[in-house]
Amino acid sequence: MEKYITNIKDLVIQTLTNGSEIKSKAENGDALSCFQMGMIHLLGIDTPIDFKKAGKYFGNPSLSDVPDANRLLGFIAECEGNYSQAFQYYANAGKANRPYINKVSEERGNLQVFFKKLELPSTAQNKEITKVLDEYIKGGDAKVDASIKLALICEDEESCLNAAQALYDEGDNFSSMRWLRNGNISESNSLYVSVSKQISDSKSARNLPTILDVIELEDNSFLTSFDATSSYARIKYLCDEVTASCKKEWFNKVSQKVTSVKKRIEDEETARIKKLQEEEKERLRKQKEKEAALLKKQKEEERKALRAAQKKDEQEKLLKKQRIERIIDRIIVILLFPILLGCIFADLTTVNKILGFLMFVVVPFLVLRWIIRKIVFIFVK
Repeated sequence: MEKYITNIKDLVIQTLTNGSEIKSKAENGDALSCFQMGMIHLLGIDTPIDFKKAGKYFGNPSLSDVPDANRLLGFIAECEGNYSQAFQYYANAGKANRPYINKVSEERGNLQVFFKKLELPSTAQNKEITKVLDEYIKGGDAKVDASIKLALICEDEESCLNAAQALYDEGDNFSSMRWLRNGNISESNSLYVSVSKQISDSKSARNLPTILDVIELEDNSFLTSFDATSSYARIKYLCDEVTASCKKEWFNKVSQKVTSVKKRIEDEETARIKKLQEEEKERLRKQKEKEAALLKKQKEEERKALRAAQKKDEQEKLLKKQRIERIIDRIIVILLFPILLGCIFADLTTVNKILGFLMFVVVPFLVLRWIIRKIVFIFVK
């Protein structure tokens, strides 16, 4: 049902980001939020699994006509062993004008499709009920047995009525009547009226005063007239007792098996949900570690880029300074060049020329060079 949920990942994200808002809207009866809160408690997303809370949200009046909500209510009731209520929810989910049991079987199948669409493992349902429903759909003798098994499991009006109808179709009117009474079916019900009439007609036929019968005894034949009603009644009573005993024993065994199967399913489902939660936590942890490593790498690259830019800027400043220094040196040399020539060509001794060179050329050169550089580098950065 795309309107209400797309997949588990989206539901987890919505729960973790705006779970309080979803809960608030659900409390006010918003259908979308009620469905999401039901899924949160059904699957245990950021909260313990709680079928009662999930059922509360799925059962909100705003979702009464939503098939998926009814299917999930049926699934919860089935897991809790309330099969009668589970079948009613499954039947409510089916819109088609089809027999009760057929709708139940079809909607339980649709529940499997729903969970598959959510990318969840195929949900485990009660295998005994699944087997009985499959037998019912086959029809024939299997339908009669399946109808009785369903009535024994569910014990509700619909299942008892189905069992009674199947037995009536097979001509077993007395057994059909017992299931009509077990299901507290109204005497005005059309099937109840038909079964009552068949039983009444059958009793009238058996109450004939005499029955002409041929009895073979040691290869000799003789005719006798006797009332066999009492004999038939005793046989019928014994058959009924044996049938009831067998059905009770079967139900007790199945009930124990259903309980053990239910516990195993619940344990498996709990383990599966726990595993999903652990996997999700591990995935989130790895994702955070990956994001932290990526952020650290980005910061390191930014620091390297900054250091490289600073180094480049320093190199450019150094080159600029060296160019200025060379220019200053050339200017000073040009200015002192006439003095240098004077020292060289003056009519002086060598010692005096050297002293003059040092006094009037070298010393002024160094002094001027230092002064000019100081002045220039004040204005040139």
